[in-house]
Amino acid sequence: MKIRLLICAALLALASGTATPALAQVPAPLPRTLTVTGEGRADGVPDQAEISAGVVAEGATAAGAITANTTAMNNVFEALRAAGIAERAIQTSDFSVQPVYVQRRPDQTDSPRISGYRVSNQVRVEVNDLAALGTTLD
Repeated sequence: MKIRLLICAALLALASGTATPALAQVPAPLPRTLTVTGEGRADGVPDQAEISAGVVAEGATAAGAITANTTAMNNVFEALRAAGIAERAIQTSDFSVQPVYVQRRPDQTDSPRISGYRVSNQVRVEVNDLAALGTTLD
């Protein structure tokens, strides 16, 4: 029994002593990398233009300025349809309502006062008939 115990202890010591250096010598796996380099070029004749147009209207009230802006934008939409632009090619790109303040003199200390409102509305338009681009802009 003592001999078995000694043999087991010896084998255990031998195995643990040789396993550590053997594992330490295994190289760490290299990181996997993929490198791609490319270059491209495309040449072609333009077949579409994108324009941005809009109107700005002012009024004593926000409601009045919005009404004036809506009337002007409806005229823009009518002109675009008359130029052959499809509804799906017209998209609102910006709409804002901002107060307009009375200009103060440098010596004034009172709070700024709103004198009216400014409404801005812009649309983005795709034009597919480049021969009509100038007419559309007009």
